[in-house]
Amino acid sequence: MEKEKLAGAYQLILSRLYNMPVDNTMTSVHSYTCHETSLDRYMELEIDTRFIDVRYKGDELPALPQQCLNGWVNGYDVPDIPGIENAFCLDNFEFEGMVILHMKDVTEREVYNIIRNRLLQIDNFSDVTIFKELQRQIQNLVGVDGVQTAIKPFYRVNDHLVISELYTQAKVDDKEYTPEKVSELYSIVVEAFKHSSTPLLISQIDDAAILKYPFLKMLVKLGYKSGIMCPLFTGAKVLIGMVIVMSTKEEQFTWKHVAKLEPAIPLFKLALEKTQQELDHQVDRVIKDQFTAVQDAVEWRFTETALNYLIHQQHGEQVKIEPIVFNHVYPLYGAIDIRNSSVERNHAIQQDLLEQLELAQRIIRLAKEQTSFPLLDEILFKLKKYIHSVNNILFADEEIAIHHFLKNEIVNMFTHIQS
Repeated sequence: MEKEKLAGAYQLILSRLYNMPVDNTMTSVHSYTCHETSLDRYMELEIDTRFIDVRYKGDELPALPQQCLNGWVNGYDVPDIPGIENAFCLDNFEFEGMVILHMKDVTEREVYNIIRNRLLQIDNFSDVTIFKELQRQIQNLVGVDGVQTAIKPFYRVNDHLVISELYTQAKVDDKEYTPEKVSELYSIVVEAFKHSSTPLLISQIDDAAILKYPFLKMLVKLGYKSGIMCPLFTGAKVLIGMVIVMSTKEEQFTWKHVAKLEPAIPLFKLALEKTQQELDHQVDRVIKDQFTAVQDAVEWRFTETALNYLIHQQHGEQVKIEPIVFNHVYPLYGAIDIRNSSVERNHAIQQDLLEQLELAQRIIRLAKEQTSFPLLDEILFKLKKYIHSVNNILFADEEIAIHHFLKNEIVNMFTHIQS
């Protein structure tokens, strides 16, 4: 709070005595741990300073620093003007009046933002640190301490299901996920949600529930007795995974908890789509690194080998990629390809887009220092998301989206700022 008080004092001085355009309302968000639930909560504090007067104790008001004439940064920090603390000694000013305080709980809003930001950063759900934080935020969101989260992806490569583990902090036997069992689990989940993709609330995992939803057996084996199952479908209605919030206690969840979870489900869907694209890229990269150009007719065999190689690597095994041999198959013709031509082209496009996005980000940030136009925050968020994407893997659809974003939204925003 000391930092906010200091910033508020300088804001009032500049506003009341120097007629600088300053918002009379200061807003800040503060986190605390609830003693009853041990969960993190977030409170928003809004301070209305309209009824505060400022008086200078000396004879002559000091001149306004030259830097102030160019504007200063609105926010919760001390105004970003070199030497402002030396120019204005707070002991020489007297503040009189009253402030109006507004406090409200913004836990759900802040938790959604944290989950969104973490999922934007994630490349693999096996990242223990990020997964632990996601689980903690899910607990904060539903308001129940100790509940566990599990994520079961159904990754596909060349339209074939591939083995993927159940991501959870509970100990899971990897032998549970053979190709046959993954395919069986996928079919069961698709059947369960074929009529509706809304989350499924299971207050008590008993024999009747297991008979109706056989996939609940995997939760019983882990010792859980209630849960919320959230299927994740793509826009084409293809099941790409499932988020499960579960508890070792019966009757732990109600539809109130489901309602709190639902706004976060699209975030997990986007994260799974991103990790699916990352898997596709890894497979493609292994094939390009280890083999020459691959014909469509035999691509399946190279994909299978690349997947096996990646799975062994994820388990920390030092392996060499297996040789690919087609017995009794003889080529009828040969072909020549310029190696890495596509890679170099994509790299050049990547660097060009990155430069344009970073320049746009710099301009929007400068504009934000001069005005509080709400759309600037949305543009900055999109720029950050696109810069992150370009820095990692640039897919064709993202390249098109970024070009459209730069030519339309950014150009329109620059025109608005200029006017």
